[in-house]
Amino acid sequence: MPRSPRSRQHEQDAFSALRDGGRQMAASIVAENGDILAFMDLRQAKLRRAVPGQVLVLPRRHVPDLYTLTAEDMAAALRRAQRVARALREEFELVGLNLWQSSGCTEVQ
Repeated sequence: MPRSPRSRQHEQDAFSALRDGGRQMAASIVAENGDILAFMDLRQAKLRRAVPGQVLVLPRRHVPDLYTLTAEDMAAALRRAQRVARALREEFELVGLNLWQSSGCTEVQ
């Protein structure tokens, strides 16, 4: 079920605060550098909406959607996602992995 615009705006504000160094949302930082932030949204586990081990990878620069992401930011995010995936595979002996992109008002992340 799609979330309300108000719910999405609150989440966007929380992501922005986290990207900017604030800790307004319950998150466990997995990896970060000047361009990319990878974290586990601890609220998701409580809501049982997340896949166990779900890690969100975001550019630090606010980007409204995939369509406006630069090729450089996309490449940096995918490199970071690959590093996180390798670490998860090593730590938890994973046999598979899902990678998806959610964007816009119909996203279900």
